[in-house]
Amino acid sequence: MSAKSIVGFVADGGNVLVAGSPEMGSTLRELSREFDVEYDNRYTTVLDHFNYDQSLGSKQHDAIVVDPATHMSKASGAIVPQDLPGPILFRGIAHSVNPANSLLNSVLWAPSEAYSWENVNLDDPADQDPTLSGKDISLVSVMQARNNARVAFLGSTDMLTDAFFDASPKKHGDKE
Repeated sequence: MSAKSIVGFVADGGNVLVAGSPEMGSTLRELSREFDVEYDNRYTTVLDHFNYDQSLGSKQHDAIVVDPATHMSKASGAIVPQDLPGPILFRGIAHSVNPANSLLNSVLWAPSEAYSWENVNLDDPADQDPTLSGKDISLVSVMQARNNARVAFLGSTDMLTDAFFDASPKKHGDKE
C-alpha cells in the first residue's frame, strides 16, 4: 500500500487513522506529510521527567501522563467528550502540525516539561537540543478534508492497547 493510494482513499471520502511509533517507516511518514503532519525523526520518543506514570514509565520516563483538562483542545468537544474520566497515558513519537492548514488541528499536546529525544541513547549524556518540546509536541491531531473525510494522527500505538486504556495513571510524585 502506498501513501498515494491512501491519499486517493481520503479524496474519495474515506476515513483513516494513522498510529505512529518511534519505529514507523517511510510510507506512513510520507502519508502524514501529505496532510501537513510531520513526525519527529525515527527512533525518537516523547520523554517527561515530571509527568511520567509511576508504573509504566518509571525506568525511562516515556509513559507520560497527560491531563485532558489542560492539554486538550477545547474545540475538540465534538471529537472527544470534555468529561474524560481521568488522565491519558501516552508513549510514542512526537509530531507537529502546520499551523497554516486550517483543516488540521492538534487535539492533544504534551506538557510543557516534555521533549522529544532519540530513544536509542537515553543513557548517554545530551549532546544536542531536542527537536520538539512542550506544547509544540502534538500527540493526537485530526484533519477534516473539504469532502468531510477525516484523518486522525496518533503518535502512539501503545495508547490504543488495553494496558494503557485500562490503566489508572499515577503521575510521579502524586501521593497515594
